[in-house]
This record gives sequence, C-alpha cells and structure tokens, in this order.
Amino acid sequence: MQAVARLTAAQRGVTLPYPNRQLQDAPTTKRIKEILTPITIGRYRPNNVTSRLLQELTWVQRLARLLLEVEPRRLTWLPSG
Repeated sequence: MQAVARLTAAQRGVTLPYPNRQLQDAPTTKRIKEILTPITIGRYRPNNVTSRLLQELTWVQRLARLLLEVEPRRLTWLPSG
C-alpha cells in the first residue's frame, strides 16, 4: 500500500497532509489508514438484497483513494466467500 501510494504521489506531484496541515512527501501506510478508517458505509437490505452506500468522502480521503488508485465503489463491495 505504501509503495503504491508513494509512487503515485511522485508521478502526480501530490502529497497527503498531516493533521497539523503540514504536507507529507512520502505517505505511510499508517497515515493512509488513519485517513481511510473513519469512512462510513451504510448497509441496507431491500428485497433481501444487501447493498452498501458510501458516505461523501472528504478531500483528504479522496486524495488518499487517488494515491492508492482505488475506485470509490471498491470501498463498498461485499467480500466474497
């Protein structure tokens, strides 16, 4: 995760901010998890079909998702198995 985020950050010329608003040139896995962990995913079951709904992401969460090259809907997919 860290390698992908750092490579993408270098290619795109973007950085993640620390909570004190300082920019972070080399994002760490710990910081990415801190950013993405608070994402709320609502789950509902109309007609016995389980669906998930992703909350509106903050700009920092969108940036972290961009660095990981993950589509927003990937965050809501149900695990297989």
